[in-house]
Amino acid sequence: SGYHASISLTSGFVNAVKDLGHEVEVFVSGKLDFHNGGKVQHLEKFITFLKKPCDILIVVGGSEKFTPLYAFPEVMELFESLPCKKVGFITEGITSRTVIYEKTLKAIHLWTHIIVVDCLDEEILRRYTDVPILWIKGIVDETFFKPIGLEKKYDVKFIGTIHMCREPYI
Repeated sequence: SGYHASISLTSGFVNAVKDLGHEVEVFVSGKLDFHNGGKVQHLEKFITFLKKPCDILIVVGGSEKFTPLYAFPEVMELFESLPCKKVGFITEGITSRTVIYEKTLKAIHLWTHIIVVDCLDEEILRRYTDVPILWIKGIVDETFFKPIGLEKKYDVKFIGTIHMCREPYI
């Protein structure tokens, strides 16, 4: 299997797939600006990664992970021609920001399967595609991801980057 991922978000997911006995390769993209001239080398590495055969390619993240897949004709043509299952794992609610909504819809034609973490996304995306959509409950569900036998020390813990427009509200 192949993954294009933000490693901080998906390392647990990747480890779980490895624990099931699958071989996993990860391409860490981060939040790189693929349109910046200095990122051409990174784009070439991305293309090389995509050319490696796999059974399933899972692109994990928000809209910025999908942009190089449709913004560059060479990449889009290559991606569409891949004989594997292509899963878009959308980790940010598409209604959270207009840019997320727009970029997710630009990439929707690329997926053979979609995973969402927001139940509203499933309903919205069904208007635009007939591919299977799976809603995964539990990404931040303390009844699913809970430490067993550990003393509670904090009411809230946060992992990730706070969007600068949302920081005043936190």
